[in-house]
Amino acid sequence: MSLVAEFRLVHPDIPTVDALERTDGMELTAEQVLADDPGMPIVFFWADGERYDAFEAGLDDEAGIAAWERIESLPSRRFYRVDVDGTESVVIYPTDLAVGASRLGFSATAAGLDVRMRFPDREAMRTYFARCREQDIDVSLARLYGSEHDDPFPGVSEKQREALCAAVEAGYFRVPREADLAAVAAELGVSTQSASERLRRGTAALVGDAFGADEPRDGS
Repeated sequence: MSLVAEFRLVHPDIPTVDALERTDGMELTAEQVLADDPGMPIVFFWADGERYDAFEAGLDDEAGIAAWERIESLPSRRFYRVDVDGTESVVIYPTDLAVGASRLGFSATAAGLDVRMRFPDREAMRTYFARCREQDIDVSLARLYGSEHDDPFPGVSEKQREALCAAVEAGYFRVPREADLAAVAAELGVSTQSASERLRRGTAALVGDAFGADEPRDGS
């Protein structure tokens, strides 16, 4: 079964990151990627934000950018073409091809590259993430799902899902924490011990389903 993953990639040598660090929260949204040579992709993207002059100066200075062109300037955003030099930067596109993955969309900020990608199966996703980490790229998985009729997390019971969702909505997982276990338990109408067990077992099952780790399953 194919899977769609949403994740963030972080590495200082990802193309445009240096240029984006010169701006005040600019975001790039890719529209198209062309690549006769997978290691030298050409990326077309919209830039939204401020300090375009600083961003363009950053593109001039960035070793991983072979060439760039501003194609269109609008009052609120600009459209660019960037030719990436894979010998001077971290290029992930060849890994997409190697595992048979398809990029459904991606955007970039100074914080990293946010990607939405379809993988042919779970093993392809694991291989992709492993190859990224071999290049010292930090990978943070945000969301994983199949088609609208598939359940990508069959090991998570309904009670565990309810507990995990309640904890997220209450701010239990935020840093700093905005709600304690007692607040989550009160929302669920159960004891703190029951809430704790559902969260721990639900988290273990979620990780097991997402990454293939073998964990004991419990429906409580």
